Amino acid sequence: MTAPYVVPGWVDLLVALDKAPPTDKESLGRICDAADMSLGNLQLGVSAIGELLVAASASPEEVDPGTLANAGWLLADLGRLTMLLGELAVDADHRRRLGGEGGP
Repeated sequence: MTAPYVVPGWVDLLVALDKAPPTDKESLGRICDAADMSLGNLQLGVSAIGELLVAASASPEEVDPGTLANAGWLLADLGRLTMLLGELAVDADHRRRLGGEGGP
């Protein structure tokens, strides 16, 4: 009986990738899957935050400027993270297509 296919989280991938870049197609495929899944989740989350901010702007209640600043910094960091995950997925896919021989 084979173990179930588990997609690792992006944190696990980023920590391990620089120390020992995988060269086998299966590991590279898991990196692609994890990055794609995380990108989708992050993009949906950012979109949801945007919708909440729009709804809050229509509310008669005031929003603390510090809360708005924190939301802004969160979105900035999430934007950089999604860019990094996209680059990670492209690199892993490139290596996988080369049979695990590609990359730096």
